[in-house]
Amino acid sequence: MPKRKQAESGAPIGTWSIHDGVISIMGITLAAAMAMAPATRDLSVVELCAGVAAIVEAARLRNYTAAAFDLNRRPGVTDMPGEDSEDITTLGGFKKAIMLVLRLGEGGLLAMGPDCSSFTFPNSSRHKRKLGIECGDLHYEPVNVGNLMAVIALFLCQLALARRVHFALEMASSDMFRFFERVCPGFMEMVVADGAERSGRQGVHGQTVARCPYDESPEPKLQKAYKWLATWPGIKCLNAECKCQQSHRRLGYRTSEGAWSGNVLALAESAAYPKKLGKALLATWMWGCVAISATWSNQALALSLKMLRKRQGVEGCSHQSLGHGMSSLTPRKANTVRLESLQRLQSQ
Repeated sequence: MPKRKQAESGAPIGTWSIHDGVISIMGITLAAAMAMAPATRDLSVVELCAGVAAIVEAARLRNYTAAAFDLNRRPGVTDMPGEDSEDITTLGGFKKAIMLVLRLGEGGLLAMGPDCSSFTFPNSSRHKRKLGIECGDLHYEPVNVGNLMAVIALFLCQLALARRVHFALEMASSDMFRFFERVCPGFMEMVVADGAERSGRQGVHGQTVARCPYDESPEPKLQKAYKWLATWPGIKCLNAECKCQQSHRRLGYRTSEGAWSGNVLALAESAAYPKKLGKALLATWMWGCVAISATWSNQALALSLKMLRKRQGVEGCSHQSLGHGMSSLTPRKANTVRLESLQRLQSQ
């Protein structure tokens, strides 16, 4: 994703900590977030750091109740200080994001893609992330912003699991993956290795998704891949292959001095999910909720909730499978989804 601006100057960047698996962000722990739960759970889909909100748009086309959250969603409103701010790096914006997650019904979908500008290769000379220095150069402010947003993403994933909600987390690069491993190894232990699905192991599944098969614009198309972690194995169905006849447009270029420079317009374009990709991801979630709701990731939930109960004082959680509450939240047509119809759903 491109660089982001903040709604407030002097925002509390970097005010987070993780001790023995307990995440505290701006003074809020998971137990405190759970205590904020509203009486009703009236949403099926929430997309945080939504950009063009392709997933929310796809959900609304299928009559799901959905909400988008993004700093730039309403210029002059969500990017300004105040109760309408959607700057997730401020206390008010963070609480607003928490409330959206808490409003998701059991089996609902949380999709998010935290800011990646301080994790990607084009910015490597400034963020200075590498093996052993996963947190990067803390004297460079965008690194602190990126670290905070990544930790918020982990926090909200844990909150989703505690509320029996699915999540799809877009990770920008291997640097972000290593950052997660560094700050919260217990969470990353849930990730199922490629090919392990055949062994029957359940957990959080990863998938790299090429952008061009879902991009309906004329060629040449952008050379871009999204990397997702999701709580249902159906995310693996987003494996369409590139069939472009022309070379791809690159996100940057080499200068005459050999340095890498990003193309601002191309980076901004790549941060927006194509509408077809939003529809395809939603279709895999629909299948995941209905076709395999009895088994999809009990092990992931068991690992996470065991950690949460032990370390963060969250009582009353169990790892019953998600999806049982979906009938009151989703269209009737979703209840008839079968694996063989997934390809048709993706193409609609």
